[in-house]
Amino acid sequence: MNVRVLPTLARRAIVGLALVAGASLAACDAKGKAGASDAGAGATRQAPPSTYQSLTGHFEFAVPAAWSTTVRIVEEPGVSAAGTWPGVAHAVHFLFQPTAPGAKSQSVLSVLVYDSATVARTPGAGVEAARGAARVYRVVLPTRNPFPAGADHDAFQALMPSLDAVKGALRPT
Repeated sequence: MNVRVLPTLARRAIVGLALVAGASLAACDAKGKAGASDAGAGATRQAPPSTYQSLTGHFEFAVPAAWSTTVRIVEEPGVSAAGTWPGVAHAVHFLFQPTAPGAKSQSVLSVLVYDSATVARTPGAGVEAARGAARVYRVVLPTRNPFPAGADHDAFQALMPSLDAVKGALRPT
């Protein structure tokens, strides 16, 4: 592995964690203040979505506030991602963290970044959600809820995004 890549990967991991932590704090702040100062006006405050920026994937994604405490973001570099998703230059996974003992994290969204030339040769996985100058952004959404009935099932179900919501939240940079 190139030694210069490590600081970049560490920086991205720190930025990702900071964004998720910031969204968590904002959600907690909104819950604590909801209805307090705005009670007379009949309005409640909701935490705005944070924006996750993938420097290597060259996109931004408006992370829903509901994901702030239960979804972890994992970037997968091209060589690793290509093992699972042939032709992918980069992948970012938004993983639901279940509370049941022994339950494994499950993806609520994967953003797969392809070079435009690669997509012209092979269709690739997922559904196209955005296109940049040199990249095509395809997304993979869950087709079913992987958890049995219970708290994790209900929480995962509430977090599953629609394709239209993802298309509206994903922006090439």
